[in-house]
Parts: sequence; C-alpha cells; structure tokens
Amino acid sequence: MIDMDTTINDICQHPIDTENHTSLNRIADYFRMGGDRDQLIPMLLHSNEDVISSGLWVLSEVENANCSIELSHILLKLIEHINPIIRMYAGSSLAESLPSLGANYVARWIPLLWDSNEGVKTRALMSVRYLDDVSIRKLSTTHMAKEALALSRNTEPKEICTAVLSTDSATRSIAIAAAIRSHSHDKSLMNQIHLALQDIDPTDARIFWNVARLYGS
Repeated sequence: MIDMDTTINDICQHPIDTENHTSLNRIADYFRMGGDRDQLIPMLLHSNEDVISSGLWVLSEVENANCSIELSHILLKLIEHINPIIRMYAGSSLAESLPSLGANYVARWIPLLWDSNEGVKTRALMSVRYLDDVSIRKLSTTHMAKEALALSRNTEPKEICTAVLSTDSATRSIAIAAAIRSHSHDKSLMNQIHLALQDIDPTDARIFWNVARLYGS
C-alpha cells in the first residue's frame, strides 16, 4: 500500500523537485506491479495542481491502464481542466479505457485532437491507436456522427487530403487523426499530408510529422 497522505503532503511542501521525482518513480513502480489504480484518486481530486499532475503522471506510466468507472469519470472531468499539463496526462490515460466506456466518454475526448495547446494535441494524436472500431461506432451515435464517419477506416486518402486543407481546426485535426489511424503505413500519403499542412498550419504539420514517424516506424 502507498501512503497517499504522506505523498500528497510532500508534493505540497516541495512541488516537483528531484526528491519528489524519485518518490513518484517508486509509486509508479508500485502500480506497474499491479497496485490498485484507484488509490490515486485522492491525488486526482486534490485542489493542488502539482498533486493532480503528479498523480496523472504516475497513471500515465502504467501500461494497459484500463481504469475503473470511478477513475474514468474523474479523468473525464480533468480533460477539460484549465491546466494543459493536466489535460494532456488525463487525456492520454483516459484514451486507453475508451473501448470499454460509453459514447459520451469518446465524444468528450475527441476535442483534445484540436486543443489549443500543442502538447495536449500531440498526446491526443498519439493516443488515436486506442480508438478501435467499437469506439468509432459509439461516437457515431452522438452529436459527433460526422467526425466518426471521417475517422472510420472507410475514409479514402483523397478525402483526407482534402480535409487537411480546411481552415477549420476541428475538421483538419479529425483528418489528421484519420490519416494516422488508418494510413500511417502509407509513407507517400504521409509525406503529401505533411507538405500540405506546412502551408496551412506549421504547428499541425510538426505535430503530424512527429506522430506519423512514430506510427510508421
């Protein structure tokens, strides 16, 4: 068991210093070995943003972190937090559980793909691998049916290339995600999209290229 009260007090007194990083790595090791992730809930509900982000960092370090409903509900709220670090880690942790969660979770996660913060957008794009066909079908039952259709594996490369030229950030981001999700093996298409994005939005071009190289490697 982890003494969360002591951990929280340490972070509040010495926010994000070397000693805390050592302590957080020990806590992460505990959860990597199978510790109950719900023990992190007191950190995620805390009023101190350093405590919240530390708890989220630990959760993000645990592979196959399929979260409980209670933990998933907390993450759902945190993906809309004003602090981009919190949104980023909450989004990447929630993404792993999306296939087992309801349509509302998927629909509220999707806007991270066009978040105003580059780090949040990058992490979200890296997480589209968790959007399986079941998740996309769930999304199609919400107000994001159009986005679900664009993300489906039936979307043709020609349609994606047209959509990435959009001046609308959401439309462009969905097209980018569709390319990564379904066509990352097509190096010619990836190059074509990258070049097109450089003229439209250099930040999106950089994010896309970094993630495309990861997926295509």
